[in-house]
Amino acid sequence: MHQFYNEDCITGLARHVPDNTVDLIVTDPPYGIGGHTLHKHYNRKETFVIDGYVEVPAARYDEFSRDWITQAARVL
Repeated sequence: MHQFYNEDCITGLARHVPDNTVDLIVTDPPYGIGGHTLHKHYNRKETFVIDGYVEVPAARYDEFSRDWITQAARVL
């Protein structure tokens, strides 16, 4: 059975996915670039960004990256 969850990748993995139960993870984490300047770095049209998207603040980017990588390693 396949299940999809639309929630935070860190708390969602911790809540729903047991250790050592995943074979592959495909990620597209935020780039850590200010959201208002993304159009300068790649071809992004702000009108296509879904409601509720929040860019990770630069001050939290290192912590965010460690947290999601830790959860990914745990479930793989």
